[in-house]
Amino acid sequence: SYTLRRISVVCILIAVCMLCTASASAAEFSGSGTEGDPYLIQSNADMKKLAELVNAGNAGYSAAHYLLTTDLALDDEEWTPVGLSPKIISMTVSFEGVFDGNGKSITYIIEKPASNFAGLFGCNSGTIKNLNVKCIISGIYDNVVLYAGGITGMNIQGTIENCMVSANIDVVSEAVYVGGVAGYDSGGMIKDCYAEV
Repeated sequence: SYTLRRISVVCILIAVCMLCTASASAAEFSGSGTEGDPYLIQSNADMKKLAELVNAGNAGYSAAHYLLTTDLALDDEEWTPVGLSPKIISMTVSFEGVFDGNGKSITYIIEKPASNFAGLFGCNSGTIKNLNVKCIISGIYDNVVLYAGGITGMNIQGTIENCMVSANIDVVSEAVYVGGVAGYDSGGMIKDCYAEV
C-alpha cells in the first residue's frame, strides 16, 4: 500500500543518515585508531580535534592510537589540554590511548589555566612517547590546586617515554605541583626523558 511504501522510504532515509553520521565520525582523522593503523595527527586542527573529542568524553577516541606526522605550532591561541580529569575521578576524560610523537615537535602556550591540569595533555593514563615539546605555561589559577607539566599536568598510571621538554612555567595557585615532563605522577612510569624548565 501507499502508506507502507512511505514508511519503507522513511526507514531507508533514516538508515542512510545513520550511516553518514557514522562515516563522518570515523573520518575525524586519517587512519582507524588501531596499533597497526593509528589515527594520524597531521595538522593543528587534528590536534585540537583530539582534545575536543577526548574532553567531550568520547571513550573511543580517548583509548585510541595516534601518530604525529609533522611538527606543530599550537601557540597561535590558548591551548586546551587533552584530557581534563584524572582517571580516578572520571574514566572518560583522561587520555588512555597511545600517542606516538614520531620524533616530531609540538609547541604550545597556556597563559591562564582554565582547569587544574595544565600541559599538552591534562591527565594521562595511557602512553605518550617519542615527542618533543616546547611550551609556556603561565598565569594565576583561581582554585585550590594546579598541576602543570610540559607533557602532562598529571600522569596517573600512564607511561611517558623518550620525550624531550623545553618549558617556561610560571604559575600561581594556593597549591602548585610543577614538573618539566609531568606536574604530578601517581603510579606511572617516566623513562628516557629530558627536560629544561
